[in-house]
Amino acid sequence: MNVSSIFDQDKQKWTGQNRVALQDTQWAELDKAVAVSDTDNSPVYFVAPEQFIGDQRSSYNQDLVFTLKVAKHVTNQDVKDIIIVGADRQELSTSITAQGNPFPNTESQTYRFRIHADPYYGWYPRINELDFIGILSNITAIKIRGTYSFKDIGYLSNVHLGTAGVAPSATNPKLATWIEHCECLPGFVGQFCESCESGFRRETKFGGPFNRCIKCDCHNHSTSCEAESGSCICEHNTAGDTCERCARGYYGDAL
Repeated sequence: MNVSSIFDQDKQKWTGQNRVALQDTQWAELDKAVAVSDTDNSPVYFVAPEQFIGDQRSSYNQDLVFTLKVAKHVTNQDVKDIIIVGADRQELSTSITAQGNPFPNTESQTYRFRIHADPYYGWYPRINELDFIGILSNITAIKIRGTYSFKDIGYLSNVHLGTAGVAPSATNPKLATWIEHCECLPGFVGQFCESCESGFRRETKFGGPFNRCIKCDCHNHSTSCEAESGSCICEHNTAGDTCERCARGYYGDAL
């Protein structure tokens, strides 16, 4: 499945942005496209709406595809022509001509970018697969450069981001064969081993899906704890984060 914008009726909530401020976008009805223009010799980007952001780990090893044309022939390009922004402003970026894509010109052309950590695909910075997927797990913005010279106009259409989701049982879903299903080490569960198994907790409180899972420490008064905080679900009339004291109304040595 794809997350898509085809601009058949309006701008579909795409916005514009240069390096310092938001920019207006226009719906180009005849082109079935959204348009941005450069008025101060600063590149203007198309910024994707809400359905393209958030947890997009299922887009790993899939393609970002769009059609682009410009009013002027391209005079410059940059490693930050396509930008994926994650949490804490972490970025993945690449040039418009990476992966064999053409220079933009006055004719509509299709662009296809495989989203993958392999250096062959030209995403910067060069990071490992785990960190790459970590950025995809919380995308806050996707930006596509629309202008490449002074007083240029860019037209964006037919945007598709390959992804996957859980299909309702009444449908006839197609298996997303590109999505990995991990065989997790002890203590981890989930499609990407992103959660702690019952009886385990994060090594660091609220450390997130990339923090190690370790066994609950409940002083033998429980075998389970809250995975993210590490707080034990205490038994034997004990209390505390690790069942280290007697519950109210009881006395003795919980340890």
